[in-house]
Amino acid sequence: MKALICEGGGFKTAFTTGVLDAWICAEYVPFDIFLGVSGGAVVMASYVVEQYKRGWELVSELQSDSSLTSFSRFVKGGYFLELDLIEYIWDRITPFDEERANQLVRNKIVEFSCTDLHTGKPIFIRPEKGSDWKQYLRATSTLPVVSKCPLIIEKQELIDGAFSAPIPIQRAIDLGATDITIIRTNLDSNIWGTRWSKMMSNYLLKNNFPAINELMQKEDEIYKEISNLIKNPPNGVSIKTIVPQEMQSKVLNAKSEALKNDYRAGLEEGLDCLKKY
Repeated sequence: MKALICEGGGFKTAFTTGVLDAWICAEYVPFDIFLGVSGGAVVMASYVVEQYKRGWELVSELQSDSSLTSFSRFVKGGYFLELDLIEYIWDRITPFDEERANQLVRNKIVEFSCTDLHTGKPIFIRPEKGSDWKQYLRATSTLPVVSKCPLIIEKQELIDGAFSAPIPIQRAIDLGATDITIIRTNLDSNIWGTRWSKMMSNYLLKNNFPAINELMQKEDEIYKEISNLIKNPPNGVSIKTIVPQEMQSKVLNAKSEALKNDYRAGLEEGLDCLKKY
């Protein structure tokens, strides 16, 4: 079975959208399993129903709206990240093909990576026929403290899957995948688990969300395990990664030109992959 994994990364997923749009144009959708994390899940949703440029519409509309993030709002007691805006734009752009989505989940596996707020364990939620995909996608993007959280689905309190399963390779293997393609949004040279991020986590999360803080403290270890699994997959499992050469956009902010450049880089990388595959 073939699996596609889309890493999260906020505005960095402009690159992911470019790769996926190149594949949609070529009618290249060979996957049996789709696993998305945070922003990667949001743009992947348009790919699984083969809606060309819908993911780009969503990312670019979010970039152009300054109300997505606001430090002053946060200081005044509100949320730094306004996830309601994502749902609003989701409804405003090209309508999501719900009929096709309902047909797809009958034959394919589509899951979004989340984290249990209290235990820190990875939870994989799967939209079934008639599911509200917006709510499932919001669950995989919800952050403690900086956005309204958690999102409750089937009595589970869920937040962003990037904390516990930022690149859910093992989940793909457990589901039977033997051919795995991963679209990354972070360069291999990135250093995870910086001293600053750990200090901020201790300050913001340690008392109210200890399980999530613990994950933040060992973030670098989590990514090292992922890197080792990519380099040394189990027997019978093939793993391919699509990694940007450079990234101009940041997770929570991006200039318009930077976003366009990352999208174009994704298009080129997607076309190059088609030649290889």
